[in-house]
Amino acid sequence: MSTLKISKHSDVPTALELVKEEVDKEARRIFSAGGDALKAGNIKPAKEAIAYAEKLADFVKKIHKLADGTKVADSKAKVVLAKAIEYIGAEAVSKLCVLVDGEPFVSKSIKNYKRSSSAVPIKAGWYVATHSSTKAKIARLKKIATRLKMTLSIKMV
Repeated sequence: MSTLKISKHSDVPTALELVKEEVDKEARRIFSAGGDALKAGNIKPAKEAIAYAEKLADFVKKIHKLADGTKVADSKAKVVLAKAIEYIGAEAVSKLCVLVDGEPFVSKSIKNYKRSSSAVPIKAGWYVATHSSTKAKIARLKKIATRLKMTLSIKMV
């Protein structure tokens, strides 16, 4: 059996982790400067420093999200497909209105599928249509990633 692996990024996590560490240091320095300004009664510079540090903290969160390097693998492509949709977010995918054989690719109701065995339950009460070839599953994931402006690396092993 083949294994379908999906990861959000390749070599990027290590580089982003280094950037994250440096931005973390800068954010701590800025928070400290803001605290010092506040202690000295300099309200305006304190507010500016804190606002800038908050922006840096948000940036660090985005870097962390990019650098997670999540990988999904299983000997069954349908299991990987379901896990990938969980990771991407079923609600976001549902908004794309993707259909598989006239049925919704993801749905909150099992009743939307002619054969309940063709839909796999995932987190938060969602279902994913899995009745297609591995090649079609890969193509669908690539299309979804493109539409959601995500980077996915998909490999057959």
